[in-house]
Amino acid sequence: MKSTLGKIASCTIPVKNAGNITAKVKLKIEGDSKQFSIKPIQLHLKPDEVRMHKTKSWRKRPKLLRQTPL
Repeated sequence: MKSTLGKIASCTIPVKNAGNITAKVKLKIEGDSKQFSIKPIQLHLKPDEVRMHKTKSWRKRPKLLRQTPL
């Protein structure tokens, strides 16, 4: 997923339980979690059930450091 500086990109991904028992799925972000969000974080899926999952990504402007002469 890619986004331009200051903009939000979103995508919807299917999550499927291919097993034969109800699954509890808990999603988490690895790495820099300040630039991504996932909704919902936790799902309960019955066998063969598919749910759509929304993910967002954004790029913030880097903080500028101010230099002052000593």
